[in-house]
Amino acid sequence: MSVDYSAMGKHIREYRVRRNLTRRELAEKAGVGYNHIGRIERGVGTPSLAAAIAIANALEVGLDRLIRGDFHYEQNDFVCEVVGLMEGIDKKHRHLFMALCKIVFAAIKDIKDKPG
Repeated sequence: MSVDYSAMGKHIREYRVRRNLTRRELAEKAGVGYNHIGRIERGVGTPSLAAAIAIANALEVGLDRLIRGDFHYEQNDFVCEVVGLMEGIDKKHRHLFMALCKIVFAAIKDIKDKPG
């Protein structure tokens, strides 16, 4: 089996965007050059095994998911997405955000629990 590095780059970009990370932020978390991340995502550069593992770890996904692109949401994906949304807001607005989440979750539970 050969690795489709172009597809892998697209998968890396997909996970990076889901986690609300810029290329620069991903590069810093993974210890990989910013320009290298861009080349990998565009499919014009190939990561070393060490770089691919570092990128997967920074994105909190398994390396196999970057290679295969198995994009079904798991609980950890939702948690990362919510955390990413909350990172850019101050404490006062985080409380508002959480209050809104609780209202939405209660409404979903009510709908789910109703017969029919």
